[in-house]
Amino acid sequence: MKANTERTTIIRLILLFSLFTPFGILIGILIDNSNYLIISIFIGVSAGTFIYISTSNIIVEEFSFTVHRYTKFILYLLGGIVIASVVTLIKINVDTTPFRIR
Repeated sequence: MKANTERTTIIRLILLFSLFTPFGILIGILIDNSNYLIISIFIGVSAGTFIYISTSNIIVEEFSFTVHRYTKFILYLLGGIVIASVVTLIKINVDTTPFRIR
């Protein structure tokens, strides 16, 4: 316990955190058959959360170390290229499909 936090506080926070997964599943089930706008908003918020965490915490910390800095940068760029390629392929596939995919 590095931060000198009380054990009961840590247990409460772990229990609170563990309740969010079933709560998220419940929200997903409830909005599954709803409007595309609502689904798009939730997907956008979740994607934005991952982008924020990766850019503000993980990437900054990884590039602060000088060991294998260029290798990390090349792999980082390669990952972005792979993601962009997959998104492009999905968009091309959806645009050429004769019927609408839900």
